[in-house]
Amino acid sequence: MIASDETSAHVARRKHRQLVMHTSTAVCHILADSRADQVLADFLNDARPKVWVADRYSAQNGHSEQGQVCLAHGLRNALLPINSGDKVLAPGLKGLLQRACNIGKRRDRLKDATLLQYLASLAQQLTNLMTLANPHNKDNSSRARSRSAEATWSCS
Repeated sequence: MIASDETSAHVARRKHRQLVMHTSTAVCHILADSRADQVLADFLNDARPKVWVADRYSAQNGHSEQGQVCLAHGLRNALLPINSGDKVLAPGLKGLLQRACNIGKRRDRLKDATLLQYLASLAQQLTNLMTLANPHNKDNSSRARSRSAEATWSCS
């Protein structure tokens, strides 16, 4: 499994991207003038990890057998509608993501069957949340993003 994130960095007064990839045994920092997916493809050099955990930026997708949305990024994104007054969907989503993060912290000590039970429970909780009305988001874009993220959640 590789977890990754990126941020801006300035080199010789030019904006670059600092990409950070880490596994349980190593950390790699890459400084590049782009955050295009080719930077990650060059880094991987035809390797294909089983799982890639990242934010929802498209260049970080498709480099592994399975992708997982970074739960910490999802939790941060859930705070925007909460701070905008959403008292229905966002607080429930925040709770669901906090629960998933707590399960993730114990993941290496849990049996596969237990992880599958947690996954089913989280998926049902998300399905229940998606049925709630959200008066603060008429286009339901938060709900649509959550549905698309549901397919990428994995405990394997």
